[in-house]
Amino acid sequence: MLFNETYSTTSSSDALYLSEDLLHILKDKGAAVIFNTHIHELAKEIPEMNKWDGKGKIISVIMEIKDNVNTFRVKRAEPDYCSYARNIALKYGVTYEQMKETK
Repeated sequence: MLFNETYSTTSSSDALYLSEDLLHILKDKGAAVIFNTHIHELAKEIPEMNKWDGKGKIISVIMEIKDNVNTFRVKRAEPDYCSYARNIALKYGVTYEQMKETK
């Protein structure tokens, strides 16, 4: 199963609660899941989630960033708790500095 930005229209606390429940039942069922999220609080709970009953194992993978540039490589690593909004803004020319220079 692939989840991308699950519960994006809910409050962050509701999204956290619902995501934990969803992951709990999927782990219990032994499902293979990719769960993309910017809910950093959820990622911090991975060690505790792995104590839940069930065959599944929850791991963290991140998109590799080198020298502030996305390599488009996915690697197994601890969550870095960063959404890289500044990198995206720089790419599209919408930082304060870039917009101020635009005439």
